[in-house]
Amino acid sequence: MAVADKLNELRIKANLIADQTVGLMEINVDVHDGVAVLQGEVESEEQKQMAEDIAYEVEGIVEVVNDLKVAPRDNME
Repeated sequence: MAVADKLNELRIKANLIADQTVGLMEINVDVHDGVAVLQGEVESEEQKQMAEDIAYEVEGIVEVVNDLKVAPRDNME
C-alpha cells in the first residue's frame, strides 16, 4: 500500500469518527490508488451517503466504493 493511500485512509477514518452523524458507526475504510472502499453497517441511508461524502472530501480520493449496508437498529434494546 502506498504511503499516500494509507494517509488518506487514516484521514477518512478520522473524519468519519469526528462526524456526529456517522461517528459511532462501524465503518471500515481501505484505500488503494485513490479509490476508497467503505464497508460495514450504518443505521440509515443518510448515514451511508454522509460517509461517502466525507470520503470524497479527502484530497487524493478519486472514487468511493460505498459497500455500506443499512441496518436500522431495533429501538426495543
